Amino acid sequence: MVLMRKWLVKFAWLAVLVFGVGACNKAGSVKAEVAPNQAVVQSYVNAYNAHDLEAMADMMHSDIEWINIEGSAQSVVTEDKSALVRELTRYFAGSPQSGSTLSDWSVNGVYVSAKETVTFTRKDGTQGAQASISVYELEDGLIRRVWYFPAE
Repeated sequence: MVLMRKWLVKFAWLAVLVFGVGACNKAGSVKAEVAPNQAVVQSYVNAYNAHDLEAMADMMHSDIEWINIEGSAQSVVTEDKSALVRELTRYFAGSPQSGSTLSDWSVNGVYVSAKETVTFTRKDGTQGAQASISVYELEDGLIRRVWYFPAE
């Protein structure tokens, strides 16, 4: 009976190893499923990096809100798509070499958060970067709200 239990335990571990390999890619790392809302946020940032305002606007809810968080206060920067497109048009004109990357993702239904690192060229030609935590809320597959926490 003891030998049978030991054999079952070994068999169970072997099964985990064998079936676990199916969830890995050739490099041996586990394949991550990308949630649809995460894919929208990544596409939005890709469009931002390309300065493609049309593509960005296509992913915005008509009543999009852009909100900055500072301590216990929040301020609404923009309250609709046309205002945000105007803001981004001005921003891109003044920062033609800006870009953004997302990391440290967390997805909870319609909420997608990430560490967002923006790189830019200063007026004196030097490179700069700053990171912020951002939280995106999606509604019907469109970005409805974005909260930005202070940059570090």
